[in-house]
Amino acid sequence: MNDYLGWDYAFVLAMSLIMIWALIIGFYLRKNKKVLHKKWWFWLISAVLFFHLVFVQFLNPSYFGYGTPDYFTKIKVYDEEIVLFDNDATYFDDERSGTEDWTSHLRIHVVDKNTHTKKYSQLIGNNYSTILDENGIFVVENSMYACYDEDNVISVISEFDLDTRELKPIVTNQQTIKIDGNDVDVFEISALNKIQVKSDQGDMFTYNSEQKRFESSQIDQVPALFWQFFLNTSINNKDKRQLIINNKATDLEFLLGEIISTEQSENKGYVLIKWYESLAKEKVKYSMIDNEGEVLWSTNLTIFEKTAGASDFENIQIFTVESDLCYLTINEYLFEMNLYTGRINWWLKL
Repeated sequence: MNDYLGWDYAFVLAMSLIMIWALIIGFYLRKNKKVLHKKWWFWLISAVLFFHLVFVQFLNPSYFGYGTPDYFTKIKVYDEEIVLFDNDATYFDDERSGTEDWTSHLRIHVVDKNTHTKKYSQLIGNNYSTILDENGIFVVENSMYACYDEDNVISVISEFDLDTRELKPIVTNQQTIKIDGNDVDVFEISALNKIQVKSDQGDMFTYNSEQKRFESSQIDQVPALFWQFFLNTSINNKDKRQLIINNKATDLEFLLGEIISTEQSENKGYVLIKWYESLAKEKVKYSMIDNEGEVLWSTNLTIFEKTAGASDFENIQIFTVESDLCYLTINEYLFEMNLYTGRINWWLKL
């Protein structure tokens, strides 16, 4: 039900069931003068409905793969689908360290790019992170967002199949795998920007996601272009932030500006900047800028709220670029926009 209606409807359903049960009880008491509280079925059904409501509203539904996503961590556009991830967390007291710790719950949301509808949402599992590239979705098990230590090494890296919705392992720690016809004992797995394994002999191998195989690691002959965006305090106004692109200052300055997200696409770079019209911070603005320092568009959250018929939007979270389209998320909403004009094409509540 959550795949099609969303978690808000689950709460409405839970309340509706309780109201229907109350009406049934009222009708029963009119027809029967018996003592109802002595009926076992009365207490059983009442308890089930009550705990159902408590689960929906007060417990942690993200642990079970449900609940409305309130913050997306990654987004990637493929040929037919748009894939998003959210990572909610359950906090607990760590008995070993005596401090508060947490466990993340990684969930995938798949949207049909052509029909603009949600295909499904699914819990991947706890303590996972992801690596997304043009050739696949790779899930890193026991990763803690790639912060590794002696008690928390990567155990398995799998590829997620969008059609079967299953994880297919590509490498397991301490496993022997075939690379170029030779047996290689995996000593360590790393997954920072790419998937790599280190053999017990110290050799490094990198996973080729297009060919679906590990290869001997080599230094790239031609490094890919990478655009770096920074905001520095303006020398003319301490409240403004000047945009720096690859260590070169631009003429763009933003009042109380901060970088929301950046994106690299086809040798182009883009940065989304949040800024204010006044020091009172009453009106917030967002500007999309490319690596040449050109402002493609500027907008505010009110435009998105009116388009989606929503309210209380908090912040634009992440965005990605495909051709002349921009996809961005706000709260549990996904928007497709024209990259160069900022016009909203369509939106979807996840």
